Amino acid sequence: MARINNHKTAKKKNIVLIGMSGAGKTSVGKAVSEMTGLAFIDTDTEIEKSAGRMIPEIFRTCGEAYFRDLEEQTIHEISLKTGCVISTGGGAILRDTNIRALKKQGILVFLKREVETILPDVNRPLADTVEKIERLYKERLPLYEQTADLVICVQETTQETAEQLIQRIRESGLLEENA
Repeated sequence: MARINNHKTAKKKNIVLIGMSGAGKTSVGKAVSEMTGLAFIDTDTEIEKSAGRMIPEIFRTCGEAYFRDLEEQTIHEISLKTGCVISTGGGAILRDTNIRALKKQGILVFLKREVETILPDVNRPLADTVEKIERLYKERLPLYEQTADLVICVQETTQETAEQLIQRIRESGLLEENA
């Protein structure tokens, strides 16, 4: 059974970054993309492009449920691509359909950052205060850990984190060697 499992996962083609808002998914994703030559896609950027509005505005005018529907549609479309580094929004793992879609062509890497180091940001509607960040972290940590194929602790620099991520993926055999 383990041999079959390894054979299946060796065919996966995308590196999908999951984790809290502010954990560094976009920065690390761009660095991994540059280091591997894989295309970079940020699901939040794609949502903003398709909606023609920024995420804070979508939350403010339409609410979280509407945003999650847009996110699910975007993830479904992106998950059909291969050869990509995909940075997801912090709540992408809240819907099983997103997880299933992303795992079809990719390995999910949880970028784990200590909650005390995540800074509030007014452009992140659910993570604009320390209190919200701490509550979300407590709620979502088990989901990130359950969902992830690999857990990478965020290092001192983006470059160090990206290098560790690539090394761990290669050692795991979860991605074809050309990445």
